[in-house]
Amino acid sequence: MLTCSQHNHPREELAAIAAAIKHGFSHIATGSLTSMHQIKKQLPHPQLARHHIQGSVLQNIAGSIHQSQLPIHFYSQVPRRH
Repeated sequence: MLTCSQHNHPREELAAIAAAIKHGFSHIATGSLTSMHQIKKQLPHPQLARHHIQGSVLQNIAGSIHQSQLPIHFYSQVPRRH
């Protein structure tokens, strides 16, 4: 499992996720709920990212997920409040 830092900027977080998928990781933990939401939205609606500031990275991730031989699993790594 690859863990992405929760302190990255959105583009860096998405780039790390894209790289993880390209390198064969199928279980990815991230602290960015925004990134997870954007990817989830991108998969069934690829045209939505055309004007999005991170559109090219989101399209790259969606394409990699569709081409992957393995299912890709995302896990939230958001710290819990005590």
